[in-house]
Amino acid sequence: MTDINSNIQSVIPVSEDLRKLKGVITDMDCLSQEGLAEIEAVTRLVLRVMESPNVNESDHGYIIHALHSIRKKADDTMNYINYQAESVSCNWRNEVAQKRSQGIHS
Repeated sequence: MTDINSNIQSVIPVSEDLRKLKGVITDMDCLSQEGLAEIEAVTRLVLRVMESPNVNESDHGYIIHALHSIRKKADDTMNYINYQAESVSCNWRNEVAQKRSQGIHS
């Protein structure tokens, strides 16, 4: 069975911009899946620990560390995806938040 994408690509030339865009989208998809899977796994563990009747004071430090890890992974994932989107001029801007920020700093 032949791959329809290879048949189309052999008929329609793919521009360098399209190749770059496909590469960026693939990278973003990979990073978002990996980053969000890590966030999900750590979140499940934290919830299980918090729901356990055997949680004691010494576990609080681990819970805090896990929550910091979740926040850092989310921040890193957002920043990387935004950077990749900017590299092909496709990044989203929260215009409401930007206007709000400009109003505060005026």
